Amino acid sequence: MIISDTVDICLAEERRVHELERLTNQREGYFWPTECSVPYELTPGVLTNVGGCRRKVFYRWRKVEPTNPTQPKSIRRMEMGTIIELQERDWYRKFGIAVAEKVKFQDHVRRVSGECDCLVFDPEVGIIGVEIKSYYGYKAERDIEGLKSKPGFPRLDNLLQAMMYIFETKLPAFHLVYINRGSTLKTEFNVTLNGQGFPVVSNMHRPYTTTFTGFSVYDVFPRMDTLAEMILRDELPARDFQEAYPADEIEARYACGDISKTAYESWSKSREPIGDWQCFPDYCAYYDLCSREARSA
Repeated sequence: MIISDTVDICLAEERRVHELERLTNQREGYFWPTECSVPYELTPGVLTNVGGCRRKVFYRWRKVEPTNPTQPKSIRRMEMGTIIELQERDWYRKFGIAVAEKVKFQDHVRRVSGECDCLVFDPEVGIIGVEIKSYYGYKAERDIEGLKSKPGFPRLDNLLQAMMYIFETKLPAFHLVYINRGSTLKTEFNVTLNGQGFPVVSNMHRPYTTTFTGFSVYDVFPRMDTLAEMILRDELPARDFQEAYPADEIEARYACGDISKTAYESWSKSREPIGDWQCFPDYCAYYDLCSREARSA
């Protein structure tokens, strides 16, 4: 037998059962911080979504069984990230940095329920939160680690998650700690919220601090309220992401650096579709169902 193939079969079945159990036993009527979302103008004329997919939340709240269970390749990738997170937290604990781990919180008014990786004591500001992330690939390295001429910046979905944690826990700051799964290079950002709910982001490795005004934490809540009402009415939300961008959007995204030169040139020659990764079958548990709904709409 091929041992790794046998492991893949077992992994897929184990994850399928786990996902069904989680769906059945979920705490009903609450959003996870990673499901919160906001609209964001990527570049003039191009509006995108940052955060979770509202249609996916609709299916979860309605306890719809996934049509596309997580595949072994994705499971392995996620587990590698989990291993890195566990190792970092183990070191935080070993060296007396962490004061608490896997800290849960619930907001019954906003209907948000979550869990942050750990809390640490910062002598300058007191207790702060930490979220540990891993990444891999040229685009992620360029965006997170930065270039000589351009400081790195957190992934926007991670930034939104940190903003939600700050708002819900009332902690003064959250650190996003990124670990490169290939080079093991680390990049760390300090995130706070100003009075208007915009994030103030500091690169901890370079003298760079900026206030990001692309979206505020207060932009999240109207969308959450609307989504909750739609779920109660059994009204399916529109798709938040696209399988394939129209040609003019591809040009605009390429011009602002959101699409790589390799992907753009491939599209230019063969018109191979470019779209949001959230709409790829490997990443969306409801891809087949969502596609059927889209075709019948």
